[in-house]
Amino acid sequence: MHCPTSPTTSATWKSILKCKNILQLGLGWRVGDGQQIKFWQDICVGDKPLYEVALSPVLPTSIDLSVSYAITPSGDWNTSWLGHLLPDHVGAQILVTPIPAFGQQSDKVFWSRSLDGSFSVKSAFHLLQQQHVSSTQQGENWWWIWKLKCTERIKMFVWLLRKNRVLTNSVRFARHFAASPICSRCEQSPETSLHLLRDCYHSRLIWESSTTLLADFFMLNFEEWTPPHVLFQQASSLARDTNLVLATNILSSPRVPRWVRWFPPDFPFFKLNTDGAMNHSTGQASAGGLIRDHGGRWIHGFAVNIGPQSSSMAELWGCRAGLRLALELGLTHLVLEMDSLMAVPMILARKAGGGPASVLLLDIFHLASSFEVCTVQHTLREGNSAADFMASVGHSLNQGITFFQTPPPGIQSILRGDSIGSLIFLRI
Repeated sequence: MHCPTSPTTSATWKSILKCKNILQLGLGWRVGDGQQIKFWQDICVGDKPLYEVALSPVLPTSIDLSVSYAITPSGDWNTSWLGHLLPDHVGAQILVTPIPAFGQQSDKVFWSRSLDGSFSVKSAFHLLQQQHVSSTQQGENWWWIWKLKCTERIKMFVWLLRKNRVLTNSVRFARHFAASPICSRCEQSPETSLHLLRDCYHSRLIWESSTTLLADFFMLNFEEWTPPHVLFQQASSLARDTNLVLATNILSSPRVPRWVRWFPPDFPFFKLNTDGAMNHSTGQASAGGLIRDHGGRWIHGFAVNIGPQSSSMAELWGCRAGLRLALELGLTHLVLEMDSLMAVPMILARKAGGGPASVLLLDIFHLASSFEVCTVQHTLREGNSAADFMASVGHSLNQGITFFQTPPPGIQSILRGDSIGSLIFLRI
């Protein structure tokens, strides 16, 4: 993107450079060693170069600095250096951008407007459309809503959804119409539009029944998730799957009850349970986990206050932190257990992709391979209550990771129930 043209430049490259501004809007950087990314000029967080939001003009001698200059020799972000140069909210975005903790990873460009990180003409066309709308009128072009092949009632609901005017508990609470913003179904998080339709446990069960769900479907924010080429494409796929199920009479078969609880590992294994969560009212994410032995006894725990990040990324942050702790404790046989239907299949398949999550996944692959034996398995949310508690502890901590040699207050009853098998839930 920084290469100038010359008399010998090919016609193809000249054509690409004519679309340079559009390409720059859609390109993102996955930070590796930071050698190839220009800190001030390349867009690695947000939607504009950092020199445009700097607290003071960037000196000509510093404009070409690479991102590696902002990374300490220990592999962490240089917080003191960043704090003097950028606003707090921009610095917070940088601090939650994952950088490799293990192994040598190179910087990589990915197409942020495509759900799989690869460039497509279709996604570029949508980007051009968005730019055209924003430059010619205030607000959004709504024509696609009124052309949906559905009832007027559904069209009106979609319009309210895109305007973020659905009367969820969060909206009703802000207007003093409700006593609490918490979701009445899961009773875990504030009921926003995104939580209501996607992130609530009961909604996730419906989406996860689709066989064609996009890999980062649960990682998109509200603005990325609600456009028609994302939300309605996935809803249509889910509807087709449902019709197939109905046609083959699978739903008419009896449903088998399932007992869910935490099970201790077999000797000589230790079990690491991790979890991640995002507070929808603040946008702040946290993660946590704990390690127990074959008798259910507490070995060590941790909680991480990550900052502004998605819940899916928080799951991976927690997994990496837990594996790192287990290695530092000298454990050789480990069972890694999570309740994330996004993270567990990606870890088992050892497919990192090319987006920001790939930094964490590659570190997880490296850490898991460092044990003599490391098995990865999925559990339901009811069997991961202790890790969920540790993740919630992270919300109240200072940013960074905190270790617990002894159980924190409030978790003892969960640990006691897990160890004797009394916390049993019936899932139908």
